Amino acid sequence: ICTKCVSEQALLAKDVLFSKGAVAEHMYFLHSGQLAYQRSGEEMLLKTGSWLSEACLWMEDWAHLGDCVSTKRSDLVGLKPKEFRTALNKSMLHSGLGAKFAFRYALTFVRDEG
Repeated sequence: ICTKCVSEQALLAKDVLFSKGAVAEHMYFLHSGQLAYQRSGEEMLLKTGSWLSEACLWMEDWAHLGDCVSTKRSDLVGLKPKEFRTALNKSMLHSGLGAKFAFRYALTFVRDEG
């Protein structure tokens, strides 16, 4: 995951990270700095340790619902959604976790119906 799915990005003050309607290319983790996220007329300040755009990991072609701009120099770590899903699928196939999860889910479903 670290070698194929992760990228780093540095922003200066007033740099645009993403705009409303753009398809998300990363889930972001704010390593340092500060971002302003604006949606529906409201603004939220995001500080170190925050994360953004998690939905893109689970939904293909998910589009941002607001705008995000750095308020000062900021460093981010990005997680690429398509590569992450591919790595996760391979990992689950090799470890058998996918089959175990499906079996446990099915068992729970059968118990609830019985």
